[in-house]
Amino acid sequence: MQLETFDLNLLRALELLLSECSVTRAAAQMNVTQSAMSGMLRRLRDHFQDDLLVMTGRTMRPTPRGKELLSPVRHVLQLVRKDIIGCTPFDPATSTRHFSIASSDYTTFAIVTKMVAAIARSAPGLRFTVARPLLPLAARLDRGEVDIVLLPERNIDATHPSRFLLEDGFAVLASADHHEIATGLNRSLFFSLPHVAVSDNGLFPTAERWLQTSYGRRRNVQIYVPSYQDVPAMLVGTQRIAVVHSQLADDFVARYPLIRRPVPVPVPSTRICAQWHAINIADAGIAWLVDAMDQACRPAAGHRYAPSHIALAS
Repeated sequence: MQLETFDLNLLRALELLLSECSVTRAAAQMNVTQSAMSGMLRRLRDHFQDDLLVMTGRTMRPTPRGKELLSPVRHVLQLVRKDIIGCTPFDPATSTRHFSIASSDYTTFAIVTKMVAAIARSAPGLRFTVARPLLPLAARLDRGEVDIVLLPERNIDATHPSRFLLEDGFAVLASADHHEIATGLNRSLFFSLPHVAVSDNGLFPTAERWLQTSYGRRRNVQIYVPSYQDVPAMLVGTQRIAVVHSQLADDFVARYPLIRRPVPVPVPSTRICAQWHAINIADAGIAWLVDAMDQACRPAAGHRYAPSHIALAS
């Protein structure tokens, strides 16, 4: 297929069709009729000699070729919007832009939920997709699959811009009727009690990994769960304990019959940053969104530099 024979106006339609997986929603986003969008899909199928979207039950799904095209199409359109058109200012009050954020369940709780609540009135038209930060992150940024990644400072890629947002320590949680730590928790008891641990995807070397490798002895991990949000249910009514971020500990204690204790061994705090692709360094929308995240973290300023550990207990 030659560039001269391809209608470049179809690229926007292709992006919408592959991301929305719906002719109706794509047509609405592009402000054309459903019939017109169906015609564009037919032309795209002819160009690429592929169905691009197929019906599976009652929904449409991209073909392997369609999935392969989405990232480079988005990347090309980003370049066009910023470097060629680029003159339309970003206005959060009227924008209907869609942002994709790679975020763990912890950073979603600590940053994203607070940010979207704070901007609900000032930017009512913005749309968001929150996805887990799967590796390799650099490749996902390069392909335009995500706009912003929330990740620990130690995982920052120095070739892309970033901003520090939040620092948080850790705490031990247990059921409110946990009799063994009613008067306190020392190091020996900490290692002997059964633990609930959060298994990560290899990206976030937080307290879980540190505690597993740093003290010459293994914790008594009884249950692994994929998310911090699964922890409370595994603690209530049991003699298990778990190490969670301080902000999560505060929230869980307020919502569940749990108690909080200091971690009786030194654990480094988590420093969270936002990172975006260097190509978006002049993107006013990305800059505004990062500012909004930063502002959302400020009410939790007490956690930004929270102590990450206490002195060793006997």
